[in-house]
This record gives sequence, structure tokens and C-alpha cells, in this order.
Amino acid sequence: MSYFVFEDLVNATQIKIHRQGCGNIGDNSTETTKWHECSNLEEAKSKSQELANQYGKGWKMAECCLS
Repeated sequence: MSYFVFEDLVNATQIKIHRQGCGNIGDNSTETTKWHECSNLEEAKSKSQELANQYGKGWKMAECCLS
């Protein structure tokens, strides 16, 4: 299963991991956001941690993708 990491380029929100098939993927794409596709959850966690360190913020699984 693929996962997508949501990055807010203006550092307004926490880094979030979404599951493939989530209705939010791509819906929020703007000039100030970016989606990173990852092939598995471990890769998504690693990318999220990298981005979180870059922005000095945490990361989490998106609430819409917890169930």
C-alpha cells in the first residue's frame, strides 16, 4: 500500500501521513503545499520525520486515515 506525506510549504501545519485512496490526497494542492508519495509506511514515516526536522514540527497519521 502506498502512503502520501502532506507538506505545508509555509510551515502552517504539522506533517501528515495519508493512506492511498484517501479522499484528501491532492484536494489541497496549491502553490504552498506538496504531496510526497511513499511506497510503504516506513518510508512515509522516514520522510515525515525528515520534513518535521526541517520545519521544527512534529508529524502524525492524518486523522482521516486512522481507521
